[in-house]
Amino acid sequence: MLVEHNPPGNVRELENAVERAVVLATDSSVPLDVLPDQLLQSSGTRLRRTEGGALPADASLFEIVADFERRIILERLEQHNGSQTEAAAALHVPLSTLNQKIKRLDIKIPKKSE
Repeated sequence: MLVEHNPPGNVRELENAVERAVVLATDSSVPLDVLPDQLLQSSGTRLRRTEGGALPADASLFEIVADFERRIILERLEQHNGSQTEAAAALHVPLSTLNQKIKRLDIKIPKKSE
């Protein structure tokens, strides 16, 4: 993804993205959720939808995976009445990872009425 990314003239932005990814990655490969939002948007990870709400026929693998993640996260949040802590536990991921994915996938969490 970084090789295909055309930085908008600011090499420091790209350098910061690489440094951040190296620091946050816990494995030899870098997961998407440690990359900055701008990079994910420019690579097409933000989801494009047809008028019917489906992914387009030419959707990239990143879009297909992101769509699947989004649906599963929404399902778990619904099962746990919007509790991100409980949804993270059910998905066996740290709360911080779930929160990063929620932000990256632009998932809107309805505020609980008191």
